[in-house]
Amino acid sequence: MLAAPLLLAALACVAPADVPADVRPVDADQWARFRGPDGAGVAAGTFPDTFTQADFAWTTPLRGTGVSSPAVWGDAVFVTAGDGGKRLLYRVDAATGQVVWVKDVTVNPDGPPAEPSLHAKNDPASATPAADASRVFALFSDGERIVLSAFTHAGEPLWRRDLGPFNGQHGHGTSPVRVDVPAEDAAGAGAVRELLVLTNDQDEEGGVLALDARTGEPVWTAARDSREVAYATPVVLRRPGQPLALLTASGAAGIVALDAATGAELWRTGEFPARVVASPVIAGGKAWAQCGSGGAGKLLIGADLATGDVQVEHTRSLPYVPTPVAANGLLFLWGDRGVVTALNAADGEVVWAERVGGNYSGSPIVIGDKLVCVTEEGVVTVLAADDEYRLLGKTELGVASSATPAVSGGRVVFRLEDRLVCLPLSPAPAR
Repeated sequence: MLAAPLLLAALACVAPADVPADVRPVDADQWARFRGPDGAGVAAGTFPDTFTQADFAWTTPLRGTGVSSPAVWGDAVFVTAGDGGKRLLYRVDAATGQVVWVKDVTVNPDGPPAEPSLHAKNDPASATPAADASRVFALFSDGERIVLSAFTHAGEPLWRRDLGPFNGQHGHGTSPVRVDVPAEDAAGAGAVRELLVLTNDQDEEGGVLALDARTGEPVWTAARDSREVAYATPVVLRRPGQPLALLTASGAAGIVALDAATGAELWRTGEFPARVVASPVIAGGKAWAQCGSGGAGKLLIGADLATGDVQVEHTRSLPYVPTPVAANGLLFLWGDRGVVTALNAADGEVVWAERVGGNYSGSPIVIGDKLVCVTEEGVVTVLAADDEYRLLGKTELGVASSATPAVSGGRVVFRLEDRLVCLPLSPAPAR
């Protein structure tokens, strides 16, 4: 094994880049949503350059398939799957890989789910679950409706909310996120502070909505024009002395900053020329987002976090589906067709660009000082997260994957097409 079990508890996620320690997220030690704390995709630990299947702590088969990523809270790994007409939510033990429970989540109370219209790379299980200390939230759409369901960690149902019909050629794909509004930002003593936030940009209408995570009741809605389905999941913007904010992105609106407590719009960059799939990223004092089509990015922008003024634009060698990731003053763009580019996050200048090969739908993450991304063919590619390009290793997992890994408790959990695998990490080196 690559790490002794006693070391695992000492490893945790780290606060996202550009976030001072005094405003770190309350779930910074968990991987409770798509791309972990605040959606930054950054974790501590020492990831191996290469490994073998003998290094896995466990492998757990799943019924059905999916492209959603795992979410982890403590000893619980949550993941979704689609098995014919069933929509499944799993809880798996993080230490052993044992299935603790699996729930057949009701999408259509009157019968089997409708057959959704899906892109060839989409799946009925595309939304990553969100979790907090006592609950897990799963989202499914069958093309006729979008349904959010909440369960306890013990698998007991708490609430179910039908959010209405879904209109989109390629199917649904954005993920819910749990957001805790700070007391100083809450509008009054009775204000709801435990939010579940979801973007809902469809082919004809769109917006962002926040529900009370305890009950599923609506708290606020930020409506906006929509041109086509957008797949970006919100990220959280934390700045000392400023109210908590959310960054969202869509083709019709561009990057939009919202007050997390009220949903009030703070700024927007304006329309993108194409569809938005990847989520926003915070780096170098800017909000970054991209659009594209046909497996290639068309435009990447970097906007001032305070005003939304666009300061950087790129139109060459861009990703479409994979979300970038930031570390060490750099923004790493991992292209769908295997071209990786490092930008200086402060000014957007290209530092290096190299072809690593492979096709990618999952997003890169940073573990310690390394970039990690998994090809659609199931090859884990590892690069140095540095201003000099270095390919450190490739490892074949043997099964296809379109998901982004999760990192928590000294473990990396990979979601492959029909299974989960867990790789223990070594502890991060002392600084």
